[in-house]
Amino acid sequence: MGKYLYAFAAKDIQNYILRGDKLKEMVGGSELINSLCQDYFLKCIEQLGISNDKCQIITQAAGWARVLFDDNNDAELFCKYWPLLADRFAPGLHVIQVKEEIAGSFFNAMEKCEK
Repeated sequence: MGKYLYAFAAKDIQNYILRGDKLKEMVGGSELINSLCQDYFLKCIEQLGISNDKCQIITQAAGWARVLFDDNNDAELFCKYWPLLADRFAPGLHVIQVKEEIAGSFFNAMEKCEK
C-alpha cells in the first residue's frame, strides 16, 4: 500500500478578493482565504474522521496546501468533499485539486501534481 500526495489550490484568488468594492470587503476576502487554508482545512480533515497519524500536512498557505495521506480511501474521501466544503466556507471560490500516488520518488509525485 503506497502513500498519496494530495494538493489543492484556490483558483483566481485575486479576482475573488477584489470582487468587493470596499477595502473592508477586500481585507475580509483575503482573511477568509487564509482561514480556509489554515484552520478550516485542518478542521475538515478532522471532521471527516481522518486522524493525524494517517496524514501529514506538508505545507499550507493562503490559497493552497499539500498533504501526504497514508491511505487511498482517506485521500479519496477528502478529494470528494473538499470542493464542497471549501465552497460552503468561501462561496464562489473555486479550488482545483489533484491526488497522486507516490510510486517512486516523492519529488516526482510533487512534480506531477504541479503540472
